[in-house]
Amino acid sequence: MAAGDDVLGERLEARRLHSLRSAAREIGVGSKILEQFLVRHGAIAPDDDRPDTRKTFDAAAYADLLAEIPTLVGPKEMRRAIGATLPQFRALVDAGLLVPRIDISTVRFPWRLSDGTHLLDLLLADATRIDPADRDWEHINRAPNRTGVDLRRIVEAIEEKRLRVGHRPDLARYAGIFVCRNDVDTLKDHRSLRQRPAFPSAGEFGRSIGLRNRADFQRLVDDGHTSGTPLPNPRTHRVHVYITKEDAAAFHAKFMTISTIIRETGLHRNSVRSLIKERGVERFRPAGEDYGPIYLRADVERALSLRL
Repeated sequence: MAAGDDVLGERLEARRLHSLRSAAREIGVGSKILEQFLVRHGAIAPDDDRPDTRKTFDAAAYADLLAEIPTLVGPKEMRRAIGATLPQFRALVDAGLLVPRIDISTVRFPWRLSDGTHLLDLLLADATRIDPADRDWEHINRAPNRTGVDLRRIVEAIEEKRLRVGHRPDLARYAGIFVCRNDVDTLKDHRSLRQRPAFPSAGEFGRSIGLRNRADFQRLVDDGHTSGTPLPNPRTHRVHVYITKEDAAAFHAKFMTISTIIRETGLHRNSVRSLIKERGVERFRPAGEDYGPIYLRADVERALSLRL
């Protein structure tokens, strides 16, 4: 029953259930394609062999997913949007820097344009204009071939502001992103790589739990809300905060993020966000300090138990 339908003499304010057929019609997507998304995100069971009209799911919980699916694009449109050639695009995918919304070969339109624009914004944030004839710079995709430093590590170094970025005015978007050759050469110091502590830095750990701003987790440690282990960097000899297994366990015992909730529960990202909003779970903000989308585990578990 759709919003506005009369049910026993009362007008339905909002749809409560969708069937596979009603959802496919509403968003203009084939039911076979939509079913793959819904199965992948737990809305319907993979072994449900009932007709499309009988495969039902919570309309509110998956509203964001349904709204997003028609906006997804194919690889050609994504390449066009970020200004990348086919080899450049494939390199970004192979490095895990662009991840499809759903990794099923039969889905022809799995890409979110926002993922591409976010990556471009990150790479161009501190880019300087460079002369096309300047040989001190090389395209970001050529640097791995010359040095053996993988593309993901180069992007991480850019994000950490350890590698200078230039943009050629004669080339658009990703095609015009170049990196300083000398800076890339410092990344291929294999001796330093072998001596690097076998733990993620605070920023790397933050990214692994879904925090886009690498500084958020560092500040959480600096302010004493979770533990970190200071260790010297063998190349720079500067002391950095790393997250050991014990540090990680201490964080997970006290806090959760959207990403860790998904890992532990198997719920879809949109369902988790809806649950957080519906149950009024607030971010961890002691004295008004914002550390990003981090929540107290006790608050999240309470919300989950209410949901169940």
